[in-house]
Amino acid sequence: SVSYEYGRLSQADSSQDLLFSAGPSAVEGNAMTFDVRKDFSPTLSTSVQSPTVDAGDHVIDRVTSGLSGEDSFWVPGLDLRAKGWYFEGLKANDLHGGIDPKEKEGAADFIERLGSQGYRPAAYGSAVFSAPGQTREVTATVAPGGREPYRSADSGGFGTWVWAFAHSELSDQAKEYVLHDVVSPFLERAETNSGRSRLTVRSSVTEHSALVG
Repeated sequence: SVSYEYGRLSQADSSQDLLFSAGPSAVEGNAMTFDVRKDFSPTLSTSVQSPTVDAGDHVIDRVTSGLSGEDSFWVPGLDLRAKGWYFEGLKANDLHGGIDPKEKEGAADFIERLGSQGYRPAAYGSAVFSAPGQTREVTATVAPGGREPYRSADSGGFGTWVWAFAHSELSDQAKEYVLHDVVSPFLERAETNSGRSRLTVRSSVTEHSALVG
C-alpha cells in the first residue's frame, strides 16, 4: 500500500505577512494488491526405459521435473537433486495396490515404512534438475551416490522406483524455496517393470552304471 507525508505552511494572522510550518500531513495513495510467494512446489514423474528387464541388464529410469500449482514458479538456475530407490523381486500379489506417502511424510520415513512392510531397496539413483520439464535418464547403482551400475537379479519378479526431493539433502539455497519433501508413490504403473528370470536347465542320470543293451 502507498502513503506519503508532505509539509504544510500556514499564514500568520498578524499585521505582517508571515508564514510558518504547520507540520506534516499524510495522504493515502492508490494501492495495487498482489500475492508474493517465495517457495515453490516441484514434482517428479518417472517412466521406466523398458517394461521388461532381462536378468543381468542395467535398470534405467526416465525422470522428469515439474511444478505443482499455477502459482508455483521454479527459481531460474536453482539446482535440485532428486534421489531414487529401486525395489525388485516383487510378486504379482504386490501389484494389486500401490502405497502413497502420507501427508507431510518425509522421504526417509516413507522408505522406512515400506521396509517395515517387507519392501527394501535393491538399488539407487540420483539426478539434478535446474528447471521444470527436464528429463534425465538414470541408471540404477549398487550404492547411494555410487558409480557401479546395478544389474537386474536372476530371480526375476517386478521392479519399481520411488523418487523424492528430500528437503534435508538440498542445498542451503534450495531449502529456502522448497519447504518440504516431495515423494512419488510406490508401485506406479509407469515406473514399474517386469524382470525376466534367467532360464536354467539341470539334468541327472538315473543310473551311474550302464549295462550293454
